[in-house]
Amino acid sequence: MSIRWKLLALLLAVSLVPVLLLRVNGQRTMRKLGDELSTRVSAVLVERARSELKRLVEDHARVLDRERQLLRLSLLAQAGRMEWVLSGGDPVDAPRWGMGMGHMRGQGMGMMREHMRDGGRESGEWRDGGEDEWMMGHMRLPPGASQEERESASRALSEVQPELAALRERLPDLVAWQWTVLGSGAMAVHPAPEKAPSGFLPRQSPWYRRALESEGPVWSGPLMDPITGKGLVFVISSRLSEGDENGVTALSVPAEALFHLQVHLGEMSEDLRPYLVEPGEAEGEVRVIATPDGGGDGRDWRGRWRPAEGTRNLRAGERGALEAMRADLLAGRSGVGQADVPRGAVIWAYAPAGGTSLLLEVPREDVTRAAESLSATVTALVGEQIRSTGVIVAGVLALIILLSVFLSRRMTADVSRLDRAARRLAEGDFEARSGVSGGDEVGRLGETFDRMVPALEERVRIKESLDVAREVQANLLPHAPPEAPGWQLAGRSLYCEETGGDFYDYLGFPGGRRLAVVGDVSGHGLSAALLMATSRAFLRGRAHTPDPLDTVTAEVNRLLVEDAFETGQFVTMLAVELGGEGELYVVRAGHEPCWLLDPESGEAAEAGEAGPALGIMEDASFTLARARLQPGMTAVAATDGAWECRSPDGEMYGKERFLACLRRSAGLSPEELVEAVMAELESFRGGKPPEDDITLLAVRRTG
Repeated sequence: MSIRWKLLALLLAVSLVPVLLLRVNGQRTMRKLGDELSTRVSAVLVERARSELKRLVEDHARVLDRERQLLRLSLLAQAGRMEWVLSGGDPVDAPRWGMGMGHMRGQGMGMMREHMRDGGRESGEWRDGGEDEWMMGHMRLPPGASQEERESASRALSEVQPELAALRERLPDLVAWQWTVLGSGAMAVHPAPEKAPSGFLPRQSPWYRRALESEGPVWSGPLMDPITGKGLVFVISSRLSEGDENGVTALSVPAEALFHLQVHLGEMSEDLRPYLVEPGEAEGEVRVIATPDGGGDGRDWRGRWRPAEGTRNLRAGERGALEAMRADLLAGRSGVGQADVPRGAVIWAYAPAGGTSLLLEVPREDVTRAAESLSATVTALVGEQIRSTGVIVAGVLALIILLSVFLSRRMTADVSRLDRAARRLAEGDFEARSGVSGGDEVGRLGETFDRMVPALEERVRIKESLDVAREVQANLLPHAPPEAPGWQLAGRSLYCEETGGDFYDYLGFPGGRRLAVVGDVSGHGLSAALLMATSRAFLRGRAHTPDPLDTVTAEVNRLLVEDAFETGQFVTMLAVELGGEGELYVVRAGHEPCWLLDPESGEAAEAGEAGPALGIMEDASFTLARARLQPGMTAVAATDGAWECRSPDGEMYGKERFLACLRRSAGLSPEELVEAVMAELESFRGGKPPEDDITLLAVRRTG
């Protein structure tokens, strides 16, 4: 990837990453805020709805208690009036409540007598199936009653009729029917029904029997209305303690009059459902007694109440909610709770009311609808914010891309020119120049590049020259050892640079003279290689003479002094002449001795007398030493680079290790010995190139 694209990517990353991070963080924060706000508002609304529902049912219970007390007092007044009349008291002096009754009393008696004279055939008459049992207007007499009994009953029941009417006028919404049943079977009901109820026997009704068994007013219900057969009623009844020991008077109260739910509850939820409930016999069982008859959907709270169909129990996914409700109902406590019912999650509020309990059920989703609306609003705002941020980010991205392309092109133009110039230079075009200048790093790099190219061209030319010199020097070294009867020879040189100052050579001349030479020029590189070539040439030029080897060495020294005296360089050399019967003639010119290896004894004896190095003193003299090799013995000569090489840790190989290696390899052929020593030196260096040239020469007597 080019610098331009890298710079573009960097600019985009530096510019866009913060924007994107802010956008993602803002989006996450906004959504979290919306969820948190929705959750908290939902919790507040649910708690408020729970409190409101509980307050409503408790308020209704208090209102119902007051109404029940009012009805109880009204019933006691009605019973007192009946007892006075039935005990024979003058109706004029009887206890009464409400409006004056003079004209109503006379009118009532007149109407009753008129009905009786006409035989009960006017439109107000109704029957219930008995042949002689009949009722005119509002009164029923037992079958077979005598005229006297009829007049007595009619007188007693009709005398209280105005008072009954006055009570109902004062409590029109609470009282549906007013009953009075005597022990003889005579009965009066107000107001007069239009049609007789089929098979209704008041003395067998629960409220009649319970009144006879109680000392005071007693509530019964809910019961089906015996007159209309529609809706539920509660009946409060009381036994007459005077005048008729089996007489009972009662008030019939519609369930909807007692449980008159407020219309504004519909504002809380259109799906609010009220129930009359009571605790069941089993743990966690709450029975539904009645529900409003609102066309089947339970929404018309002002309609009639109807009994629950069959045995109906409340159902909830959480049994604990029902158990808590049942415990509260048994203890007469109000309460509020939540549960999952078949139609969904609901909130329940309940309170004791009139001998039973009122339960209000509101879908929880209706309560939390405001929170969901708020959540939807917040979500919409978040979405709008995200979209607007996306537009801004897209604009910023486009601007950044344009700026990045412009800046990257401007900033990398000089780098591109440098790149093109470097490519041309890599292809060998030394005419390439970048033309870049300036005070910044790129400008200085361009100037350095332009100065570097000519120098690099010169170094390349030198390198090429060195390669030629290396090839020439490689050709100067022997390619293979010569044929020497009774002898085996091997040698090898390893240079630390392209060229080196070490050399070895085999010289053979007519008459059977054989020479083996190893030399080491001080220094490295090209100058050492030139002096090495000169030394080799001088030696070859003088070795063909019949002069002894020490004389030849002195002549070569004289010639080298003329060429190398002022350069400060010199040459060390060890020359070996192979004689008959294993004889060796050795001359040392500043060089290390050669070692005579005996594979049987494992000894490495030194051979050669020390002498000065070549190229230092013009009149230097050298000593010719003589040695003899037994068959199988090997003479080895080496330059100091062999034992002065170092390991990667800087440890020197040393002459002791070198001689030990020679002893271990004494039984090998010269070529194998040279390779073994070179391999061990390579292993010791750890793959590092040598710091000095290394040359080995091995001569072995074979016979």
